[in-house]
Amino acid sequence: MLPGDDDDHEWWLNVEPETIRVALTLAQTAWWVDSEGTPHWVDSMTARHRRAVTAYLLPRARDLLVAVQETSLRARPDSAPHRAADQLLANAPTLAGAERWLESTPLIRRLRQLNRSNQEQ
Repeated sequence: MLPGDDDDHEWWLNVEPETIRVALTLAQTAWWVDSEGTPHWVDSMTARHRRAVTAYLLPRARDLLVAVQETSLRARPDSAPHRAADQLLANAPTLAGAERWLESTPLIRRLRQLNRSNQEQ
């Protein structure tokens, strides 16, 4: 199960699992779910791993935004992925501002916060 998953999986029929994972992962601060679907608790990741995740995601900001938009449009409205996507799209981001949008997501903000506090120690 993915973080934020609900019991009714009917929405899986309309949206690719990788697309769903993007919205669910970016909308929360506890877990990074890698490309193989393995969850990693953010607070226990090394600073190097957190920086690598951020470096991996930033060049993909536009693709990630499109995946979140697709989840919002195609997932069942009362599903966890749809709610996560709508939360991420609350400020109506555009593709031109995709990197700024990604920086504003809960996951990236948490990764940055942990890296700053790690540098201060």
